[in-house]
Amino acid sequence: MGEIVEIGPRHAIIDNPQHPYTQRLLSAVPVPDPSRRSARRRLGAGELPSSIRAPNYQPPARAWRTIERPLRAGDGMTASHSTVLYRNLKATPPMIVRGEGVYLFDAQGRRYLDGSASASVVGIGHGRSEIWRTLVEVGDEVTFVYGSTFTHPWQEKLATAIIELSPPGMSAVYFTSGGSEANESAWKLARQYFVETGKPQKYKAIARWGGDHGVTLAALSLSGRTDWRRLYSPMLLPVTHIAPPYAYRCTYCAGAGQCRLACADELERAIVNEGPETVAMFIAEPVIGTSAPAVAASRAYYARIREICDKYDVLFVADEILCGYGRCGRPFAISEWDVEPDIITLGKAIASGYAPLAGMVASEKIRQALSGGTGRFAARAHIFWHAVRLLHRPQGQRDHAQGRPVLSPRQHRPVSERTARRTSPAP
Repeated sequence: MGEIVEIGPRHAIIDNPQHPYTQRLLSAVPVPDPSRRSARRRLGAGELPSSIRAPNYQPPARAWRTIERPLRAGDGMTASHSTVLYRNLKATPPMIVRGEGVYLFDAQGRRYLDGSASASVVGIGHGRSEIWRTLVEVGDEVTFVYGSTFTHPWQEKLATAIIELSPPGMSAVYFTSGGSEANESAWKLARQYFVETGKPQKYKAIARWGGDHGVTLAALSLSGRTDWRRLYSPMLLPVTHIAPPYAYRCTYCAGAGQCRLACADELERAIVNEGPETVAMFIAEPVIGTSAPAVAASRAYYARIREICDKYDVLFVADEILCGYGRCGRPFAISEWDVEPDIITLGKAIASGYAPLAGMVASEKIRQALSGGTGRFAARAHIFWHAVRLLHRPQGQRDHAQGRPVLSPRQHRPVSERTARRTSPAP
């Protein structure tokens, strides 16, 4: 059994009290006096510590029940006894208590190399204290702004900084709290664009097999990972998928000796089969990053995709949530192919895990279509309720403030330059 040390209303699980990091933690934590209160006692919902109670204070009638939680030596709670619904209920994840640079540290003081940057999120490393200092400064000014009525200086500054880094033709940024929401917003925006331009019958989306566009229902419908889709297939929206530009497993060009762009031409066949008058967008990750890590298309691939989309008046959405923000050597990976998309979705490294932040970047032609029409980004009738009551979320303005220093070229340039020297699309 590990020792339980109370930290305010929370409890840290310490399995090795003699470890140097544990000692540092314990030195900063007041250990409860067993003579005053049982070590198994828990504060009730809304109950105040005795040190700040009023003389006539009465605790609430309802209190949390005590739960015995067996501990696994070295890691903490077992999955079967934790109150967290782990993604894998047959395993117990290590209890991470600290991050620094490219490393994570568990409660035992063991160090882990975070080689995948925590699912490609932490682009500038763990433990960057300047990010939190900025958060505190902005938190002293305002903590909540309703996005349908107000704006905020940090939102404006972050949007401007993103546009400065974006490919030519990009004009406006819409912020969300996650990548799945950003991709669903892109689909809604594509739909509204065609409604505004007099083509309301265009609403369908085409994506690629193996693509990762999120796991909410609409985003999962766009995603092409069959293992993710299988359980929820009866609930998914109808989306046509085409082959990815994966040369190693390409069935079109196997044995041909060179890429013939047959997988790109499949997009044209899919559009024709669906009916060009009904297809609103094609979405793709410029660099595939989950099903087939770091797969980049040939130099001519996205030029051909752009040509097909223009021919049939279909918007091209570049999903840069995983591969953008310097991860491929440039602020946005699609720039490697000298192609201008109509919408870019972004996330993960935009806030580097320091806050839940994502968004989409719309081209000038889309912005002009909306501003010259209803003047609103609408998901219901002609009123912009698409924000899904996001409200920029509680403490959302703090997230925008965090995005600014994370976005700064000073933060990303060293990573981007190293990556650019080592990577480039296939010939």
